[in-house]
Amino acid sequence: MQKIAIFGGTFNPVHWGHLRVAEAAIRQKSLDQILWVTVHPRYKAANIVELRHRQDMVKLAIAPYPNFVFCPLAEHQSNYAIDILLSLQARYPSSEWYSIVGLDAWRSLPRWYRSQELVAQCNWLVAPRKDGTEGNNDLERSVDCLVRQGDKMQWEYLKMPSIEISSSLVRQYCHNLQSIQHLVPEAVRAYILEQGLYQPSS
Repeated sequence: MQKIAIFGGTFNPVHWGHLRVAEAAIRQKSLDQILWVTVHPRYKAANIVELRHRQDMVKLAIAPYPNFVFCPLAEHQSNYAIDILLSLQARYPSSEWYSIVGLDAWRSLPRWYRSQELVAQCNWLVAPRKDGTEGNNDLERSVDCLVRQGDKMQWEYLKMPSIEISSSLVRQYCHNLQSIQHLVPEAVRAYILEQGLYQPSS
């Protein structure tokens, strides 16, 4: 039985922090594959680039990693985690499933669409805060809320050092015309420059 994790996000853009989280998940759980899914944002915000750009950057970032697999999500497809998971489970039968989430996403999990069904479908791997703390109170509140709803769930924190990188930081550096060489893989940096993404308005 394969052990497969889903790593979904807007990846606007993908950066070294995302890759380090995925590497930690591979090591900690001996995963066979991590499926990267670039999702549509559920809100309107500045500097959300087109889906095709975000997908292209993910493809470039994960290309050197044989256990990382890009999974396309078309514009018309459902953006709900449960629908994505069920679709991938049908594509990869007889697998043990994991889902990689950040702490902010974890906090909101009880409010996700069909969360009661979702939490029982996979094991949850939670990335720590950027400051290195695990936020146990946040975690316990989310778990307690789901347990009160009658849900069974398996979860654990990823054991990894603090990573001081975020997509918003990358966008800020781009807007300020600062180098992002230490924030994203070189192929992603070159793509951002070539496509003129996240640049200040002229």
